[in-house]
Amino acid sequence: QIAGQIIGKGGSHVKKLREATGAMISIDANTNVIEVTGSADKVKAARAAIEDIIAVEKINNEGVFIRIPVAAQALIIGAKGSMVKEIESKSGCRMDLDRNNNIIKLKGTASSKDSGKAIILSLLKDAEYEENMYGVVTEAEAYSSSINSRDNASNHQGKDEVNDHDDDSEKVSA
Repeated sequence: QIAGQIIGKGGSHVKKLREATGAMISIDANTNVIEVTGSADKVKAARAAIEDIIAVEKINNEGVFIRIPVAAQALIIGAKGSMVKEIESKSGCRMDLDRNNNIIKLKGTASSKDSGKAIILSLLKDAEYEENMYGVVTEAEAYSSSINSRDNASNHQGKDEVNDHDDDSEKVSA
């Protein structure tokens, strides 16, 4: 997924990176290895730009988890999903409701997740739910009773490895 963000639609992002840094950048989509070649300065500039993209993508992939009371599901969903659509539209984040665990997961940019969180917490407060019945939780807390190997595996995705070579080229696994 991160390699896709670096490549961009039709290779547009990697083309811009090449033009901006002067480095040669190639990406193996099967292994997610990014190879950067050129002078030391060009490689350094390309690496910094790629690391910035990776950092932003990691932030965008981190979810915000909100535990809600069972009775609040209807409030948050709304008639035919109208409230979910409204929250997503106003905040810019994507909402997923896990009805089995009474957890809302917000995905998107940091600001869109913050906006979505504020809207949801305000709805719950306005509906006069007791504050100890809902709140922001960690992913581990959200799924403490249902953690499985899939959840554990997802916590280890996106590890970055950088291999420096003497020939002023680098390979970055995204």
